[in-house]
Amino acid sequence: MCTHYIVVSHIPFAHPVISDLLNLEPLPVSALQNSQYELLYKFTHFNPIQTQIFHTLYHQDVNVLLGAPTGSGKTVAAELAIFRVFNETPSKK
Repeated sequence: MCTHYIVVSHIPFAHPVISDLLNLEPLPVSALQNSQYELLYKFTHFNPIQTQIFHTLYHQDVNVLLGAPTGSGKTVAAELAIFRVFNETPSKK
């Protein structure tokens, strides 16, 4: 039998924990503006999740936690963040 109690405090978040999926036009892969990166993909447009998170991952230096179902494109999203690092530090590729 457990005799220890855990007190849970609710700390308000400065930003929402969950973001609604916006109804955005699919972003073309050409938004990468790098022909070497573009050739890695057999599709022409990013999916809705990738489209929504593209700017944050590819253009900003921030931490991101992306939780989405299996097969929703999280790996490609991670690649966008990796490409940003390559773009910022080309000598370290």
